[in-house]
Amino acid sequence: MLKKVISACIIGVSVFALQCYAEQNVQDDNISGTTLNIEQKDLQVSSEENLQMEDTDAPPAEEKTLPEIEMTGTGIQIIKDVYSKKVFVLDVFANSPAYEAEIPLGAEIIKINNKRVRWISAEDISKTLNGESDTAVELLIKNNKQKSLYSLKCGAYTISPENEARFLLYWNEIAPKNLYLKKIPDAVWEQLTPDYQEEVLAKQTFWQKQKTHFQTGYKACMTYPEAEQNTCLLNLVNTINNNINRNRRLNIKNSGIARQQDGIPVYNVNQIMLKNMFQNLGDRY
Repeated sequence: MLKKVISACIIGVSVFALQCYAEQNVQDDNISGTTLNIEQKDLQVSSEENLQMEDTDAPPAEEKTLPEIEMTGTGIQIIKDVYSKKVFVLDVFANSPAYEAEIPLGAEIIKINNKRVRWISAEDISKTLNGESDTAVELLIKNNKQKSLYSLKCGAYTISPENEARFLLYWNEIAPKNLYLKKIPDAVWEQLTPDYQEEVLAKQTFWQKQKTHFQTGYKACMTYPEAEQNTCLLNLVNTINNNINRNRRLNIKNSGIARQQDGIPVYNVNQIMLKNMFQNLGDRY
């Protein structure tokens, strides 16, 4: 009898958190890759709602300081334009080897360890830039039409996380690797091709919405006894991942139908759909 009661409690917790996620996700069931703008209402609480939630008599809440995360590598985060095949320095973490070497933001990386990056995948470039301590990395960089050679060594540095470790642990089961949701610096943005700019905006919009949904469910799970939280979070992760995969399949199907209507032969449509599917899998993993 006790086991049945515990099981019912856990199921109830999971259902409540997933309902919170589902209520926010109802209008996003048919997410399209052509959506280019993030609605501010999805990301912010209005000033009037803020005033209603504030308790003027309550003492100010102490800010929770999150422990820094230890990293190893050069400290460079890159972005590769899939159309021009060019690679740019998207971000440089403070106190990293790249930061100390003054690698310029927005600079184009021409070669890495004497190999042209044009023919190297973004994932493999990132692996090289995030190597073990004392691993040598040589970069040929072009900035303001001037080429410079930088010799770096991977080393340890720390970053300040935006969320607690437990949040990141479960969110990383949903988000693709090297996901970048902050505003792309102008120095980088202006060098991207228009087609890739559109793809980046669509991808950021999509994943920002998924993160907002996850945050809602995460907060709901954290309001219940600790013994029930992990089950709730696992169910939340599975639900969001299933929803993402369902939308991907729908988008691929709709893309194929649209191309057939445009008069593209069925064989070519199938090839395009397969290519899109593998690209989506690459974006996810």
